[in-house]
Amino acid sequence: MATETDRRTMTGAGVESAAIHEGLRTYMLRVYNYMASGLLLSGIVAFAVANSGLINLFFGSKRGKSLATLA
Repeated sequence: MATETDRRTMTGAGVESAAIHEGLRTYMLRVYNYMASGLLLSGIVAFAVANSGLINLFFGSKRGKSLATLA
């Protein structure tokens, strides 16, 4: 791959740069894992609301009370 570096030939500033890249990779992995966890939680909540009586609160009910009519 053209963008990949050969880590065996790094000396001096190259080693420091590799450490920065490794730190950035670790940080971004934490960010992506946090985002994936949030997406999973959103899916679980949406599934629970869709399969319970709470869906009527958001999309209307037979009695006419919903968040859409309150706005």
